[in-house]
Amino acid sequence: MFEKYQKMKWVDMNKDIESLTQISHEVSKERINKPQNTYTGKIELDFDEIQSITFKPEEEVAFHTPSTGGIAQKRHEGMITGNWVGKHHFAEDHAIHGAIQKKFNITKTQAVLNVQRPGYLCGVHIDKHRNYTTKGTYDFSDTLTENIFRGIIFCSDWQLGQVFITGHETITNWKQGDTYVFPWYMFHGSANASEGTRHLIMFMGDSTNLTKH
Repeated sequence: MFEKYQKMKWVDMNKDIESLTQISHEVSKERINKPQNTYTGKIELDFDEIQSITFKPEEEVAFHTPSTGGIAQKRHEGMITGNWVGKHHFAEDHAIHGAIQKKFNITKTQAVLNVQRPGYLCGVHIDKHRNYTTKGTYDFSDTLTENIFRGIIFCSDWQLGQVFITGHETITNWKQGDTYVFPWYMFHGSANASEGTRHLIMFMGDSTNLTKH
């Protein structure tokens, strides 16, 4: 099953969000004994600049909305209550893209800062990247599912009570600049039960160049 979906075009996989969610569930079960995430070392960014990006409570948005790209998606309780986050999309000409592209040998990157204050959570979900891959600047029409490359960058040291979830594993004790990647089918979420605000960058891109070598 896994190999079948790996070779499909992502835009075709993503036409039906509920179908993609079900496929992700099935593939996750099939690959339950595979790594749920991979530590990929450090990245050097201007973390002072990143952490200077602040949001007022009224500027925070619900991490999950009832509809993405005009297509309804089901939500569970963990996607409804306490899911507020400050989100900042880095412009395409921001230096962060060059750093990510160089480290991971990927193209067509998107980078989004998620600022999660104490007491908030993000329910487990699967990323669709629908708006970016179908309506964004770059052409993803021929990108295979296996070439959807995404991961996270921790922008500050871990604090007791903070957790990032990938599948049946959790990430804690991270250091500023630590990076992790995980496959397209991996459900993930986060919670902040600490005393401090957590800054994390979610990024994605196209790894076609990587798989050609």
